[in-house]
Amino acid sequence: RARTLMDLAVWITYFVATLVLSVTPGPGVFSSLSSGLNHGFRLGLWNGVGMQAANAILVGIVSLGLGAILLASDTLFAAVKWLGVAYLVYLGVVTWRSRPRGFERDRDDHARTPREVFARGFLVNITNPKGIIFFAAILPQFIDVARPQAAQYAIFAATTFCVDLAVMMGY
Repeated sequence: RARTLMDLAVWITYFVATLVLSVTPGPGVFSSLSSGLNHGFRLGLWNGVGMQAANAILVGIVSLGLGAILLASDTLFAAVKWLGVAYLVYLGVVTWRSRPRGFERDRDDHARTPREVFARGFLVNITNPKGIIFFAAILPQFIDVARPQAAQYAIFAATTFCVDLAVMMGY
């Protein structure tokens, strides 16, 4: 029997985690709403594309750095996994306890070209702690060290990009 790159159940679990995180309000959601309100769907879509470019960089950094950790120390990798679990619990508690906020039109959004809207989305995600922590602490929990890691990171990254872009398009 041929060995697969990952179990389907693991991918489905990652897909659901990515979907939940993408729909959870944060800087990316508010940036997408702002871009859609200020620029319409077609130009506002570049905001989401910029976010995914930032995600690609974050996944690249994490996959290179965590690949070394995965190979070097089971204990350190377990610690990273438990930090991810703790972060998810923290996000749940903070979201549960937070007061509902209204949305105001972004008066600082002066972007007019696809490049400017793309840059705005890129800056939102490259500096977003939620995304950084997701890729650094949550993503590694789905990596099987006994299987090719680069292929797994590529599959998970593509899943993240597709899910997040679709959700941001919806917003």
